[in-house]
Amino acid sequence: MSWPAENEVVSCDVCEKKVGWVGKDSPNYTVLDGPPSEPEVTLVCKDCEALMEHFGFSTYAMKRFMDLEKKIEGMA
Repeated sequence: MSWPAENEVVSCDVCEKKVGWVGKDSPNYTVLDGPPSEPEVTLVCKDCEALMEHFGFSTYAMKRFMDLEKKIEGMA
């Protein structure tokens, strides 16, 4: 995704949860890939960031994990 504008509604690149962006020091999201000078960044919500740190997942692995979790929930 491109660098979000102030007050833009953004979604987590892993779980797709949406929230308003309040700037690069947002309490809701962490920018994983790309400093502010980069045109493309990866935004991850604090919940996904905590899971990624706990399990040692990369962004890709975390997205796959969340996709699998959604499939399992759909089967229940």
